[in-house]
Amino acid sequence: MSVYRPAPLLPRPIGALGALAALPSTPPPPPPSEPAPAEMPGEPSGGAPVLADLLDAFEERARDCAARLHDTVLQDLYALRLCIPALTPEDVEARLGHIAAVVSGLVERLAPPVLEDFGLSAALAGLARTSGSHVEVHEVPGQAARLSQRTARYLFRVAQEGVERAVRHSTGATVHLDVEPGAATITVDPAPDGADTSAHTDEHATVHDREQGAADRFGRVRAASYAWALGGTLAVCESTEGAVYRASVPISRASP
Repeated sequence: MSVYRPAPLLPRPIGALGALAALPSTPPPPPPSEPAPAEMPGEPSGGAPVLADLLDAFEERARDCAARLHDTVLQDLYALRLCIPALTPEDVEARLGHIAAVVSGLVERLAPPVLEDFGLSAALAGLARTSGSHVEVHEVPGQAARLSQRTARYLFRVAQEGVERAVRHSTGATVHLDVEPGAATITVDPAPDGADTSAHTDEHATVHDREQGAADRFGRVRAASYAWALGGTLAVCESTEGAVYRASVPISRASP
């Protein structure tokens, strides 16, 4: 059996048979191929958003929160500083209370403390209470306690995106949470009497309509990302009444 040995530093002439004998008995393995990129979460239409879509979606959320801080909190604080000599203590207290409410709403939108402290059920109740519209939550008491923190956090984000979409285009929504052995499903149904105004053509859409359409698209990408990260799927059913968000995830694959 021939054994492959590296050639000496100073080559010496060898015959053809010797050259063949010096080769290894088996060819070396081919170089490893480049790993295939991870599959990205699919959009409701069946496409797969690229990484840029995901980054754009989360950048849009950051820009929206920054705009709310600038247009509400900062402006109110500047106005309060200018007007405070002419205001009564009651007026100052009222304006500070309004500012605190806005900041609290942004905190609840970005990272609700109740979600980490008391779980998904309490967070969904808070989402319904602070959404500014009529939002109901239907679930079996105690079933959310079976979910890991990561699963609860990501399902809440799906519900948040669905509720925000419903509030933009209708009078409210209903959130359904169903936890079964091996799977959890969360569904957001817009109010049946709401009219979805997002289906405008670019020719007739106003600037506000285009902004709403972009917010809807980015929201779908974010919601799909959260469902995909748990090994699940997101289905979005578009209609004239709104968009139904339904995310299903396997509980066994979610890590705490």
